[in-house]
Amino acid sequence: MPTWILALALLGPPQSPSPITPKPAPTTAPAEVETVDETSEPEVQPPSVERLLIHGGRIYLGNDDGGAVEALLVEDGRVVAAGPLARLGVDLDEPGLGKIDLKGAVAVPGLQDAHGRIEEYGETLETLDLRGLTTWDEIFTVVAGAAAQTPEGDWVLARGWEPTLLLEGEMPTHEGLSEAVPDHPVHLTSSDGSAVLVNRRALVRARLHETLEPPPRIQGGRVVLDEEKFATGLFFDEATSLFAPVLPKVTREDRERRILAAQEKLLAFGLTCVHDMGVSTQALSIYRDLRERGLLRLRIVAFVDGNRGLTEEQLAEYPLAPDAEDQLSMPGIALRLDGTLYSRGAALLLDYADRPGEQGRLRLTAETLTAYVHQGYQAGLQPAITAVGDKANSLALDVIERMKEVDEGFMDLRPRIEHAQIVSTRDMPRFPSLGITPSMQPVHAIADLPVLERRLGGHRAEWAYTWRNLAPSWTRLAFGSDFPISSPDPLLGLHAARTRATLGLFATGEESGEEPLGGKEALAGFTRGPAWAAHQEDRRGQLVPGYWADLTVFDVDPIDAEPDALLEGNVLLTIISGRVVFQR
Repeated sequence: MPTWILALALLGPPQSPSPITPKPAPTTAPAEVETVDETSEPEVQPPSVERLLIHGGRIYLGNDDGGAVEALLVEDGRVVAAGPLARLGVDLDEPGLGKIDLKGAVAVPGLQDAHGRIEEYGETLETLDLRGLTTWDEIFTVVAGAAAQTPEGDWVLARGWEPTLLLEGEMPTHEGLSEAVPDHPVHLTSSDGSAVLVNRRALVRARLHETLEPPPRIQGGRVVLDEEKFATGLFFDEATSLFAPVLPKVTREDRERRILAAQEKLLAFGLTCVHDMGVSTQALSIYRDLRERGLLRLRIVAFVDGNRGLTEEQLAEYPLAPDAEDQLSMPGIALRLDGTLYSRGAALLLDYADRPGEQGRLRLTAETLTAYVHQGYQAGLQPAITAVGDKANSLALDVIERMKEVDEGFMDLRPRIEHAQIVSTRDMPRFPSLGITPSMQPVHAIADLPVLERRLGGHRAEWAYTWRNLAPSWTRLAFGSDFPISSPDPLLGLHAARTRATLGLFATGEESGEEPLGGKEALAGFTRGPAWAAHQEDRRGQLVPGYWADLTVFDVDPIDAEPDALLEGNVLLTIISGRVVFQR
């Protein structure tokens, strides 16, 4: 009997239960907003306009028919009627009627990101940005400039160096960085969060400057050593946590500031809801406080960080059911199983093509993952398991399948597998057969192109990032961006979802079962799919009577436009519960 199954048997059966700059302003005329009461401090309450008419453009309902209408009538934040303006029976001169004239713009159900990290995104907005720098010398020069403006001995923190810099030539070491910045500890995080490079001052702070013999063994991480067993300054995946005890402490005020700053940016990208993956207990407390103070405008579906297990207090308090306005909920637990392809941290069934003998690293053992999923189920927590490599995906599928065998009620939680980037062809049918929600990030199919074939070889690379094989029902596929690793701009995600099959590297056609996604299907991945994954498909993700009036308004048609046109599109309005929360 495999050890992970034995571990589950021993547990017993479950009880029933980088900163992103917004695009330039559009050249077309923005939508005109009439008589909608916008306040600087919105309140968590029904919209200030009891009756609202949205008209004058193309409004996609997001339902099975995929049709568009001319007008919506909204009452108390929910859609009550949709269709031609003349048939809604609305008196345009009705006292107190709010009106939004779209002026020919295109509205869709409010876009949602099924996988992001809001506080971390807010942190990138106030951190030295290294994106766009193409050499280590450039990076060290920029960091040295920042250090010159920093009191001696204080940390210099930066983020955004491209992991493609690790693909060519020798691995970087702390020596060049230490020479450029000798008097400050420096901590540089890669854009995908999989690696950090530090200088000698930082190694001393973390007491990692002496010979490391024997080499440290860190579950799911790697410390790069030189021939004499000294740390080179490069740390991968879980090993990056070695600096957590010595980095500047993050206060509650810091967290709140970052969350609020991130919220404004996300609303400007047209997002109405985010599934926040791996939140801390304090961050969840801040969300609840912001909601009570009327400062939380974005809808939040939070998943608590579970990679170190949950305390008895957490298990007693969670899950957090949605409030009456669906502003905040905490349905589940986020479990990160492996790392990225760039760091060779993604756990593979076979060796990396460019590193024979290496198969990546699991951050959780099979026994630990089983225990955490089981523990969460007993508390009624939906598991969201991040699995990048095919070995990690196979393990996640095994655990979920065993939990279903033990108690079919487990599947009522709608277990999710996040990323699901590299899945063996043998395991692909298990996603739909088990009823697992694949929560995927289309933009990664583009971002990983420089490394995909190099790391995996031709055949495995062809079968990466397959949407249809994992979710034949397009309303069960939840798309996100994995921000701040990627931009939270959903137009980039919609473009990637529709163009994956045209990139020439991936398997497509009748034999593979992987055809291009159409505009309607790609949009559903950012609307109905996330609503389903959050157990809120009966009231969000569409614009039909009874559903919340959440809309994203564009100057480009995200369904009918050519995919490349999406890259030039802009958000004009973001509307949540009938209230305008962003206007360009």
